[in-house]
Amino acid sequence: MMGPYLDLLARNPASKSYATNSDSDTISQAGLENFGQSVMAGIPTSDPEVAKLLPYIDSQLAPSGFYSDLPATTSSILISAGGGEVLLDDIIQFGEILKSTTNGNEMEIRVLVDNFGVHLEPILDFFAGMPEDKLGGVTKDIVKWFGERVTA
Repeated sequence: MMGPYLDLLARNPASKSYATNSDSDTISQAGLENFGQSVMAGIPTSDPEVAKLLPYIDSQLAPSGFYSDLPATTSSILISAGGGEVLLDDIIQFGEILKSTTNGNEMEIRVLVDNFGVHLEPILDFFAGMPEDKLGGVTKDIVKWFGERVTA
């Protein structure tokens, strides 16, 4: 997961990075809120069947234990964030939730933070056509992680 957008309405009061990183990121809290409101506006949240699916698009709506079945489907999750990203606190908190849900023993959960990175920083490396020796540290870690898990 690269810079996962976990709180569609940017309402997590524990996320100080919405304010502290607003001047350094490629997206703002207001931008996240506007996009999230647009997404949620088209979803009939009062429908009980739909309500059961909401945690798949907004992790703030996930009940306790929602992720407990993850070890049955995957052995490893990599999550990356930029240190200058407005979503940083949400991403770190989500990594901790996953680690605590799975006891950290049943699957590998790695959270990588590029100290000076912004939202989706590794993608910017590829869009810019950066040569391999100039890729950022987290980008190299992501490529290595995939290389260790994907075979030709």
